[in-house]
Amino acid sequence: MNLIVGPPGSGKTSRLLEIARAKLMEHRRVWWIGLPTQRSYIYRRASEYGAVVGLEATQFQRVYTKLLQEHGLLRPYVGAALRVALAGEAIHMAEGKIPLPGEARLFARAIAELKRYGLGPGDVEPVDQESARLKKVFYQYQRLKEDRMDLDDVRREALRLVEDGNFQLEASLVVTDGFRELSPIELRFLKGLASKAEVWVSSPGPVPGIEPAATLPDRGQGLVVYRAPNPVAELRWLLTAIKRDIHVTGLDPLDIALIVPANLVPQVQALASEYQLYLMDESRKSFADFEEGRMLLALLELPDLATPSGLSYIEELEPLSAKAFELGISGNDALLRLSKEVGLEAPYQSWLARLEPSGEPAAWAEKLILSFPQIAASRYKEALLDLAREARWLGAGPDYRRWWSSLISEVSVATRPKGGVALLTPEAASGRRFKRAYVARANEGIYRAGEREDYFLPEEARRRWEETFNHAGLPERIRGRDQLLWAELRTRGDTTVITFPEADQGGLLEPESILVGKSKDACEPLPPLPPASRPLLKEAARITMASAPPDEVRLGNLEDLLYFARCPVQFWTSRVIAPKRERGPLRDALSQLARTGEITGPLGSYRDLLAGGRAYARVDIPELGVSARPDFLKLGDKAQIIRLEESDDLSLGTEEAREVIKRRWTELLASRTLLETPEVQAVEVFVLPLGSRPVLAYEFNRKNRNSKAMQSLLDKRYQEAVSAWQAHQSKMFEARPGNYCRDCGFGDICRVKELEAV
Repeated sequence: MNLIVGPPGSGKTSRLLEIARAKLMEHRRVWWIGLPTQRSYIYRRASEYGAVVGLEATQFQRVYTKLLQEHGLLRPYVGAALRVALAGEAIHMAEGKIPLPGEARLFARAIAELKRYGLGPGDVEPVDQESARLKKVFYQYQRLKEDRMDLDDVRREALRLVEDGNFQLEASLVVTDGFRELSPIELRFLKGLASKAEVWVSSPGPVPGIEPAATLPDRGQGLVVYRAPNPVAELRWLLTAIKRDIHVTGLDPLDIALIVPANLVPQVQALASEYQLYLMDESRKSFADFEEGRMLLALLELPDLATPSGLSYIEELEPLSAKAFELGISGNDALLRLSKEVGLEAPYQSWLARLEPSGEPAAWAEKLILSFPQIAASRYKEALLDLAREARWLGAGPDYRRWWSSLISEVSVATRPKGGVALLTPEAASGRRFKRAYVARANEGIYRAGEREDYFLPEEARRRWEETFNHAGLPERIRGRDQLLWAELRTRGDTTVITFPEADQGGLLEPESILVGKSKDACEPLPPLPPASRPLLKEAARITMASAPPDEVRLGNLEDLLYFARCPVQFWTSRVIAPKRERGPLRDALSQLARTGEITGPLGSYRDLLAGGRAYARVDIPELGVSARPDFLKLGDKAQIIRLEESDDLSLGTEEAREVIKRRWTELLASRTLLETPEVQAVEVFVLPLGSRPVLAYEFNRKNRNSKAMQSLLDKRYQEAVSAWQAHQSKMFEARPGNYCRDCGFGDICRVKELEAV
């Protein structure tokens, strides 16, 4: 077996690829054993100089399984979910209690670690009460597992096969690369393979008992470190820099990586959408990260804690969910009382009963899934049912729901994201290099190797790492592996850019000094970059429309000014290009009332209210040269303005009525102008939903003219709109992008997407 030793980024992978290419040129088979996240990277690197035939990028687990299957030694397999369920049942049998899922996972991981280093139940030293519990549970786990094989059994059987030497190997070369360390059993397995094939292994440091065939020096990679004022500025700069790399520098997105802590991935993805930047998320996913899984989890948790979001998945209970959201309440007792008020008590209690397991658990689970078309049609349906079957090991009842929920949240799902800029956690970045790598949030305590003392066996009951290569036993867990992680992060790119924020909402932050390589004060601030996000463009390049005949772009009323203030291009296109919308019965009836004074159509039931007034009465606004034309105006010492609404919501309250008026300028500006005339002492503004009663939104008089509502008439937005229109001489219309662009039908005309891509 041949060993190449060198620090991260020293060129070990490149050297091994040269060896693999030479073997492939001889038309031989090559196995490249690495991490699961390294597979696509290896194929891409290997094919840089042309097509490759005979190379298989794989991982240890697949090699173990393949060998046992080819030699007829593979038995029924125990997956990760069933392993946790078996550990839970083992606790039940050993101690007579049904454990919580978290406790079962703790035991399952401890058992896996023991088996990974070749130890059985008899090898556990009961140094205290907890280690004695582990010993008993381990015995029961092995008994329950019977003749089936978990991952560690597969590893042990594969090791036994290759050490016996009575096996066939299709590969002529086996390469192992990308690991920070290899366990004693993995090294013994590779030595066994070396009896049938050429084996090369890379390692960042010496391996006990193996003399290296080559030792590579540190290549001194390009490293740049910047400090950011805060986390948001840091992420915005990083996404801008990546867009610059792609659109200006011309780097292939696959040659760029953004490395972040696992808990930061959702935030980065959310912000990246604003930048029109596709990030290839390679972080670990469980079923709970997909809509179907979240939906099923919410349903399983409803009997324990009913929430409006959980109820929203049940179509029959959507009115109850909406009311609960409106009132901001959750909990079974509160929602039960609310269900009585909205007339849904019977279906609510019926659903709570249906969500309690009954009969055979797996059959109940399948019936539940089939009750919801979105889950039943999911590609994960069978996988979710498999988890339901594995959860039944601990019986029925509420515990069954909790166990099924736990497995849905814990079990990993294999995903294949489309190609793009790699968004990686430190684990996913291991064994891979890029032309340019960005490492974000390099603050103290963020990037750690996860070293901590075991719950069951203390450090003093373990062996030194080097001793485990000669004698079976658990190695020490705390070995200072953080520095190896930091060294790896510093070398993930030909050029690596490391950033850290100086402060967040909690106060000042310190960088990880060894990762950053210098003191905080010695780091340069983020260099300026041109804005690459629409909200940051401000005074950047604008989009304008050509001039139009003046009679086509005149202000017809105050709402035209509001439309113009929102987006001049949208205003222009709606006047020049878009066809006029058909008027509804209400507008036709108001026009008839304005012309003839005749009350017809949907206004017929409001004769008494509308008597003595006028529809679309003209109220001049001197500074604009236009008129406000409220739907209905009744003049007098106390004037009345009525806004008529075609609405399905007939239970309009004062606050809702005020929101209707605030979204408009006609009624408010008309009120202001009327109060400036000596005949009017007060103005009442009503909102009238057809089919209901009028609701008083505002009452203005001379004494309260400086009220908050009236002051909004003179706010900055209104004054800017007036000034912009008055200065509008050239008839050139400038785009003003905003969230309303999503629903605008003129995006292709104004080229707003081109602006977003800057």
